[in-house]
Amino acid sequence: MGTKVVGVSSGISGNAWVWAATSIVLAGAAFFGFASCGGYSWHMEAFRVLAAGSIIVAVVFPSPLLRTMVRKATFVVTLVIGFFLVEAAVAPFYPGPPESLRQYGALFGESLEFGPCR
Repeated sequence: MGTKVVGVSSGISGNAWVWAATSIVLAGAAFFGFASCGGYSWHMEAFRVLAAGSIIVAVVFPSPLLRTMVRKATFVVTLVIGFFLVEAAVAPFYPGPPESLRQYGALFGESLEFGPCR
């Protein structure tokens, strides 16, 4: 007969918070890359509250993916950098797609430097 350990979490729900925070941040980056020009200012404020809340929960809630403080700090920094990279990668497609790969590269660089509403 086996023994059953009570009170030991498998960490699945902790990992779910990490993936949820990642999804929220990257989906928000894609949205603001496509639609931030001419949008409502409260959209960005609402996103900041939602993203910050989900990141805090992901970092505070125990997860096998974020066991150490170094991993937690790397997670937060990666999400912030990832937000700006995804936003800049999507922004050249607003209001229409770029005409060439060269134009896409130029628009990507402008979006990184000046934001999606260049």
